[in-house]
Amino acid sequence: MKRFLIISCFVSLLFIVGCGAKPGSSTYDYAAPNIEHIKNKKTINMPFAKAWDKLVGQLSESYFVINNIDKESRIINISFSSNNAGKYIDCGTSHRTTTRYKEDTRSYTYPVAESSQYSLELGANGFYEAKSDVTRNCNLEGRINLYLAPISKNKTQYSVNIRYVLKNNVTQSIRYEHTNNPAFIIDRTTLQRTITEAFSTNEKYQRTAQENDKFFTLSCGSKGTLEQKLLDLL
Repeated sequence: MKRFLIISCFVSLLFIVGCGAKPGSSTYDYAAPNIEHIKNKKTINMPFAKAWDKLVGQLSESYFVINNIDKESRIINISFSSNNAGKYIDCGTSHRTTTRYKEDTRSYTYPVAESSQYSLELGANGFYEAKSDVTRNCNLEGRINLYLAPISKNKTQYSVNIRYVLKNNVTQSIRYEHTNNPAFIIDRTTLQRTITEAFSTNEKYQRTAQENDKFFTLSCGSKGTLEQKLLDLL
């Protein structure tokens, strides 16, 4: 805690003190996704018992983890995980620019639901500058309810509902370099945090987020990729 306070004070000094200070700058813009209604149910021309047995057989040969099968309740619960979250969900796109002291401007554009790396300029004076390198590792987990219900003797209703949980593990490495000699680093620190977004199929998910001093509305939604894959099992 003491070390964190000392570092925080040092960052503040970079902005406040130092005649002729020339701090770098960073900007952030967010483009919200276009979320559409996802098809997650259909009618199967098959008796309930036959559809049920076929679905269980298909799942047993897939990469999904079967958590629970309850024929009486007509529900099958399965789960999955993926490091390729952007294939299944859309949380919009981030665009950053960073202009470092005595360096050119760098641009970073990446989907919020996918892993990425970028740099930030935290401040500089005539002697030192603070630089930050950020790594985002995104992982998607899901719990899925598959529901089968008889409509008539030869027809069955089949629906898919997924609870998505996106975990963004952020590692921020900060270093304090001498302005005229970047090889001379006076201090380093590493900060870590996990940001979680959780929502379901066809849920309108939004929350207020902040980058620097800018507030914006972060939105997420399913692309329908996984729902369709599961619907295609029958």
